[in-house]
Amino acid sequence: MPGGAVTLWRRLNIIAGSPAPGQMGRLARRLHDACAEGLPAETPDLDPLRPVPIWLDRSSALPPPPGIEELRRRLDLLRERWDEAVTGDPLGTSLVHGDFHLDNVVLTERGPVMLDLETAGRGPASWDLIAQEVAVRRYGAPPADYREFLAGYGAEPPDRKASAVLRQAYELHLVAWA
Repeated sequence: MPGGAVTLWRRLNIIAGSPAPGQMGRLARRLHDACAEGLPAETPDLDPLRPVPIWLDRSSALPPPPGIEELRRRLDLLRERWDEAVTGDPLGTSLVHGDFHLDNVVLTERGPVMLDLETAGRGPASWDLIAQEVAVRRYGAPPADYREFLAGYGAEPPDRKASAVLRQAYELHLVAWA
């Protein structure tokens, strides 16, 4: 529709439970593969660092919390390294969900369905895998879940150095949001 967005809605019959990690991996892969032929030029770029200064500034309305300046320094460093991380992603560039984690997927009679696509955009496919790695590294998720997720996706664990910028950007995004 010229000059506007169109959304399509369909009622989902949600069933109890959560998708298995392998299902999550296959769902992420299905999204990325669906866009393998390319994305329309008007697809927005994923930029998880864009809202971070806004969120950090909100915290400055109060007495600044300890460490806020360190977060700002990390943001500057990650901004410098973001483009290189995006173009160097071994999984390539794709349409990414942008906030792909268990709470943004529901089970239906036909399988898992992604929800909450407001941050979707063109970005490194590895971005949608990073939340699973962070769940293990920071939140105590079982490492076997991450391995099952990667197997469902069809990927090897990313090289730690190659994914470091994405992981750090994701973690900074979470900290600033919280």
